[in-house]
Amino acid sequence: MNSAKTLHDAPYLVVSDFKPIYTKQDKQYCRFPLLYNKMSNIAKISVEKFDNKDEFLYDLDKNKNLCEVVKDICRTAGLPESPVYGLKLIQTKENPFINTYISEKTYKNIQHSDCLKIVFSIEYLLNKRILPHIDEEEGSLERAICFDDLLKLSVDSVFIDEIARNNSHIKLIDIYINNNQLKENEQLALLITITHLLQKKLCQGHFPKHFGQNYKHY
Repeated sequence: MNSAKTLHDAPYLVVSDFKPIYTKQDKQYCRFPLLYNKMSNIAKISVEKFDNKDEFLYDLDKNKNLCEVVKDICRTAGLPESPVYGLKLIQTKENPFINTYISEKTYKNIQHSDCLKIVFSIEYLLNKRILPHIDEEEGSLERAICFDDLLKLSVDSVFIDEIARNNSHIKLIDIYINNNQLKENEQLALLITITHLLQKKLCQGHFPKHFGQNYKHY
């Protein structure tokens, strides 16, 4: 048993360390619930920096909201506080298939040993790099970057929820249906996005009757 069993000596004990003291035979049974609850809200994780693969250790406090967490992580990484930045849960040896944005709903599920990556936020990518350039002149660099970003984000559940929440999906659907000059990779990025919207039942009522024909044809 861990020898540090007092409030003073055990500020960083993980939840499993408390199991031996939570027994009916232990006279101190009722002295530790507050510490248990406090520590259960702390996830000891690693964070990968924005512009490289360097990592640092971080105690994620789930009592804070996501905005506060992002700001604190950016400060720790030496970055300015800015809505430009967000967080992704990325792969580790224990969880090699994860690469998804963190939302206010999902970040409470982060566990010990998870790894987060500082990235451009969905809001920044959507409002600065995708929507302003998605119907720009064909062949422009900004348009190419726009559809590259859209393709990467099209399978991310948090991104799909966000474009439905702010009605950005209406513009994407309109471009997919009415722009006959889309390249194959542009059609693909839009189609995957729309498909995930349909799977989550987030865009019913925004399609003309002939959309089903276009969808099957592609």
